[in-house]
Amino acid sequence: MEIVVAAIACYFQSQYSLAFWLVILGIFYGLFGVAKSMINPVWYSQRRTMAGLDASNRMIALIVTKTITTVTLGAFAVRLADLAGYLS
Repeated sequence: MEIVVAAIACYFQSQYSLAFWLVILGIFYGLFGVAKSMINPVWYSQRRTMAGLDASNRMIALIVTKTITTVTLGAFAVRLADLAGYLS
């Protein structure tokens, strides 16, 4: 989450190239977290417990949430790539 906030700050400072790479990094970390959760569900349950959430395995909710987040960040990345001159 902090990476995406930093990308938004870079966007408002017109540092589109840095913002683009930060968004790509945010997408990577999000997908890595999903993969790690699917490989090791106990780790995912422990992380939910540490966050004060229900410890039951909510893998479907995680996948839906990360899909929506990844699509949104992907659209933002395309916009930033255009502004940074990567698509021209």
